[in-house]
Amino acid sequence: MKKKWRLFRLCTFNPVIVRWVRRSANLESLKDRLIRAGMLTIHQIVAKLGIDRSTVLAWRGNGRLNGRVCSDRGEWLYWLPDGRKIPSTRRTVTSPARGAV
Repeated sequence: MKKKWRLFRLCTFNPVIVRWVRRSANLESLKDRLIRAGMLTIHQIVAKLGIDRSTVLAWRGNGRLNGRVCSDRGEWLYWLPDGRKIPSTRRTVTSPARGAV
């Protein structure tokens, strides 16, 4: 009976294979290409908007900031919102006593 060889390692892409292909073809990583296109890291967004990291995560969850995963480690990059669309960090306080604070 003849043995059947199965090459499972060659059937699926994984981070190691992708990295090898990228390096052998001298291709930039997705993260580098997105940064070159103008996307920012969470640290850069925090510095530019003057907000906390948790606020960035909350805004991403609420759809106020557009971003995308850029690596297999779960790193995110974000588009800087233009001046008209920067979400407000100011909280409004409402009182049930009609204007009493």
